[in-house]
Amino acid sequence: MGKPIVISDVIERYRDTVFRLAFTYLRNQADADDVTQDVFVKLIRSSHDFESDEHLRRWLIRVTINECKSLFRKP
Repeated sequence: MGKPIVISDVIERYRDTVFRLAFTYLRNQADADDVTQDVFVKLIRSSHDFESDEHLRRWLIRVTINECKSLFRKP
């Protein structure tokens, strides 16, 4: 079991990373903003225990990519 995370710290630390990755996939600022918000909402709702900062970072990256791909599938 990892240490508890402080959501505001995580958002502050990884917001740019998540947004840049989403923007790279989507090439649209509004969509990248939406994905960024969705990723952090999923983090807040998640009961996932992260073993380290690197584990959290990889989780955020994977969720961001998945959210971008799901946006492509929407009509």
